Amino acid sequence: MEAITASSVCAALSLLLPPISYLSGAVVALATLRNGTAEGGVVIAGSAALAGAFTWFLIGTPYPVLAFAAVTWLPVWLLAAVLRTTASQGTALAAAAAMGAALTIAFHLTLGDPGAWWREVLGEFIDQRFAPADPAAQARLDELIDAWAPAMTAFLGAAVVLGFVLTLLLARWWHAVLDNPGGFGREFRELRIDRRVGVAVAVIALATLMFNRATGGLAADLLAPAVTIYLFQGLAVAHAVVASRDASVGWLVGLYVMLGLLPPHVGVVLACVGFVDGWVDFRRRWIRS
Repeated sequence: MEAITASSVCAALSLLLPPISYLSGAVVALATLRNGTAEGGVVIAGSAALAGAFTWFLIGTPYPVLAFAAVTWLPVWLLAAVLRTTASQGTALAAAAAMGAALTIAFHLTLGDPGAWWREVLGEFIDQRFAPADPAAQARLDELIDAWAPAMTAFLGAAVVLGFVLTLLLARWWHAVLDNPGGFGREFRELRIDRRVGVAVAVIALATLMFNRATGGLAADLLAPAVTIYLFQGLAVAHAVVASRDASVGWLVGLYVMLGLLPPHVGVVLACVGFVDGWVDFRRRWIRS
């Protein structure tokens, strides 16, 4: 009951403060990791009923909570079930990337041309909120929209996977604090994504270089979820090297500061490190040396 109450309250608060949705999903994942998939399902059902009743009373409809359950609780519940069954963070991350890829494919199948759809959405957003009177300013905004629209589906896929992974890792850290102090750090430093995932990513990358236009941008959009999960393997490499050499935690602080300031650039570098680590095992080589 405590988990249901906590998840419901966080879900309601997330309507005002969206970042709280991570905490709400983490409660569901924690219940699943500690007590099993069935218990996690009970928490979802109870939380949806409680929060749905609250929003129905407040705004006259439970649909926001039901949508929240579908896009946040259910995916995180499934990922927590994968992590509980396999005891592998790498496998759980691969499952998160598969969800992001499925969303990306669904976007392309539903919209046909996601870039055109994003141009329309972004154009309406700009017109409603800014609507510059200067034709030159409007032309510059149109150029920005044309530049950003083709990449928005990839950004969406990456953001979805990032949210799932952060929520799951928060739940696993919470689980370790309660039942296995220090266990999360050891697990994260050993995080490794299966090489078969790496092969699939390499094929997608090759398709992006050769056939991206023929696929309507789908190949490039599918790379975004993969880059996101390999970013975490790159972070795992950094944590493992620092821990094995008893180096100052300042190195990690600096890394995270750089990641926060320059997320695309540092994120891609970390993802490359994580991807290559899947084949050459930097941790084994660097830790021994």
